[in-house]
Amino acid sequence: MPTQHLDLNGVWDFVADLDPKYHAIHGGFHKPDANRRHWQKVPVPGVWQKYAERYDIFEGVCWFAREFEAPEAVSGAIASLRFGAVNYLVNVYLNDEKVGTHEGGYTEFALDVSGKLKPGVNHLAVQVDNRAMITKWPPCLGYFNYGGIHRGVRLEIATGPTLADLCLEAVPAENGWELAVTGLVSGPSDARIVCIGSEGLSWDAHIRPDGTLAARVPFFNTPAWNPETPHLVPVTVELLDAMPGCDHGSGRLSSP
Repeated sequence: MPTQHLDLNGVWDFVADLDPKYHAIHGGFHKPDANRRHWQKVPVPGVWQKYAERYDIFEGVCWFAREFEAPEAVSGAIASLRFGAVNYLVNVYLNDEKVGTHEGGYTEFALDVSGKLKPGVNHLAVQVDNRAMITKWPPCLGYFNYGGIHRGVRLEIATGPTLADLCLEAVPAENGWELAVTGLVSGPSDARIVCIGSEGLSWDAHIRPDGTLAARVPFFNTPAWNPETPHLVPVTVELLDAMPGCDHGSGRLSSP
């Protein structure tokens, strides 16, 4: 099922928060009616060290906010906010409601906002905390601690089943390698399969009634990767309609 992407990069409102405990709860920096008259206009993606000289070595809490217009056909749709990376700890609010949190400055994450979008104008607020702690990454020494939404942001909207939480892991096997594939299909998954393709082969994997996916795909005579002889195997995972009359309970290896 095709997914519609809405690019949320561009100009956002930005402010450094010198009293984050108050503003996260009582001050209402996440609220659509928050007074942003004195907030700074900044580019996203970006880091606040580049916004002004006073943020060169700033470690603390900052807020980003913007409005965007969602398509009219959002009721009943599967929707996710996808962030390429935010450094470091982030809380995300959509239309005055907290929709998720993420910790880790260089990993992509997606938040399910199905049923939380409204046709027309929506308000998005992001609280970012880059304070270094000795028990968590980033460490206090040997690392320049940037802060901000430093990779792209987009809204993904689909009216049918979509793949989520996909994880691919190479596992040693007797005749080479196996690719362990796990994931989740959001939305109704009746009569659906996942097609995993690589090196001229395809593998059909069954989706369980609860929407989860687990498959082991053999890769015969595939060399291991190492720095001296790097070997990369391109893999494509697609969500498809099931073929009538086919049983995909245990997977099937075939040539395309």
